[in-house]
Amino acid sequence: MAVSRIKDRVLPANHYHVFVSYAPLPSMKELKKEWGEHNVSNIIFDGRPLHFHASCVGMDRTPGKKTFYVHNPGGDWEREERIAWGMVQRNAAAPNGYRPATHEETYEFAKALPEFMDFLGLGSFAVLPDGCPGVAYVWWDNEQRRLGHWFCRRRNRRTRILFVAI
Repeated sequence: MAVSRIKDRVLPANHYHVFVSYAPLPSMKELKKEWGEHNVSNIIFDGRPLHFHASCVGMDRTPGKKTFYVHNPGGDWEREERIAWGMVQRNAAAPNGYRPATHEETYEFAKALPEFMDFLGLGSFAVLPDGCPGVAYVWWDNEQRRLGHWFCRRRNRRTRILFVAI
């Protein structure tokens, strides 16, 4: 069983402590330098307006170590209706006191734990040109780690949801 330790405190499986600064995200040029020229989506990270899940509106943005919970719901999903914004936060999928991770938190989690792949943060989204919402998504494709967006296409069974303790 994987555990994360901080100051001799053992966290449950699939829980991690990561520092989140809530600083503005780097520019697209900086993100492309960090992740690779073709490995960053301009949909989420190009400065377009972002909308927040109701549980993230007015959230505490104080920099510090946050406790993340990585949930694997299993099975394939399709579209927003089936996802129900992170399986209705605070139910069995997200222990009480957790909310879906925002794009900033997803980015900082990805930076802190580069070995993690195939996870998304449902706490914030941008509206895509076709009207679908797009959320921050980290995955592996063609032997490269990518920071992008996802929503309107099918989510496969290996994709996990990132939650943050409130």
